[in-house]
Amino acid sequence: MEVVRNGSLKKFNTFNVDEKAKVLVEIDKVRDLSTFLSKENQKDKMLVLGGGSNILFTKSYEGIIISLKNKGIELIDADENNVLVEVSSGESWNDFVLWAVENNFGGVENLSLIPGNVGAAPIQNIGAYGVELKNVFHSCKGIMIDSLNEFELTKEECEFNYRSSIFKSSYKNKTIITSVKLILTKSKHNFNIDYKGLKENLLDRELTLKNISDQVIRIRKSKLPDPKAFGNCGSFFKNPIVDTLRHEYLLNKFPGIPFFKIDNNNYKISAAWLIDQCNFKNKKVIMEPLKLEIIKPEFKKKSVRSYVLRTGRMTHRQILAFDHHWLNYGVSLHDGLFDSSLQFSRNAPKVLEIGFGMGESLFKMTQLEPEKDFIGIEVHSPGVGRLINSAGEHKLKNLKVYMADAKDVLEDCIIDDSLHRIQIYFPDPWHKKKHNKRRLIQSEFIDFLRFKMEIGGFIHLATDWKNYAEQMLKVMEN
Repeated sequence: MEVVRNGSLKKFNTFNVDEKAKVLVEIDKVRDLSTFLSKENQKDKMLVLGGGSNILFTKSYEGIIISLKNKGIELIDADENNVLVEVSSGESWNDFVLWAVENNFGGVENLSLIPGNVGAAPIQNIGAYGVELKNVFHSCKGIMIDSLNEFELTKEECEFNYRSSIFKSSYKNKTIITSVKLILTKSKHNFNIDYKGLKENLLDRELTLKNISDQVIRIRKSKLPDPKAFGNCGSFFKNPIVDTLRHEYLLNKFPGIPFFKIDNNNYKISAAWLIDQCNFKNKKVIMEPLKLEIIKPEFKKKSVRSYVLRTGRMTHRQILAFDHHWLNYGVSLHDGLFDSSLQFSRNAPKVLEIGFGMGESLFKMTQLEPEKDFIGIEVHSPGVGRLINSAGEHKLKNLKVYMADAKDVLEDCIIDDSLHRIQIYFPDPWHKKKHNKRRLIQSEFIDFLRFKMEIGGFIHLATDWKNYAEQMLKVMEN
């Protein structure tokens, strides 16, 4: 077992994204897994990572990531026609399939080149080319995360469905699978080549496990690049399921639509066909990162500013936040007067914070006071990026942000008698006496703020400089 703090995840995901995990644990023995879980006592959130083919890390993971590396393929039982095989969770799924084909054990050849590890296979009941894991599944073993009790579930108990299982419903995030038992054929193999593309490629070839596996691999390679050469998530989708009425409607409108009958009431439509119809096959969208020089605050020319414009280095996550969330949360001086009914779709008490820094306290306030709407003003682009990223992740509805000079916003955008509260926390202290005139809290500024306040509204100020606090008190008293 290897435990790494702030461990790199680059080799643990097929996008090769170099994010970090607060704690990264590689475990090669099941007994070490129980020991680790017992010691950690589930203090942090936890993610069990398989081959990393169905996940995209957009930020560091603030918790524990467990990567099972336990290995082993064992023949448990056999009769004249079948073998029972137990495979450790840490084995590569494709390596196991190739081992089965090499030993002339049938049932998984159609599942060749599916990325990921064996332990992840039961979770979504992996499938391809007419075959699903449940067709060969016997049982699986694992550990309950909370109680550390070991379990073994049969096929019926796993509640397999199309790309689903008990591990995606009532057992979601509650278990860690440590091994899987499968029943494979050793003779009288049941070849499944009903899928059109596969059948066509096998017309002139002898039906063997290896030939089927080779053709599946060839087809999959023709559709997807090697993640080692070009990061991708693999072939990861669900074919949509429609009822009879919807199926008849689609068939009338698109006579050539491929479908697969599930039962008398439901049909599965080809997602690959839908992608083709949208002209998205082989489509690449290259996202150009936002250039730092365009992420600048808005301000008019002034002779004296009450703040130092700290440029600071923006993280990749903060840059992406402007791409993903600025349209939802950002407001510009050019938008004119701030219209609450337009921006928030309601008229609730409004709180304006001037200079929210990195945005931690403002973000918490939006959650603690959902009955109020918050307007933040900040010129520090990393802080703005961090705040709107947090807002986007939590789908906040009561926050808008200006990246502009506060006086410009107040003069050009904020209506008189409209604010319930104005808060200014730790403004630049300008501690040298000759620079005191640059301080934001001056009598003229407070008089100006009064016109923006509704009757009964108030101003909340904070500073950690005694001299500035005394000036604030004097200004407010006057």
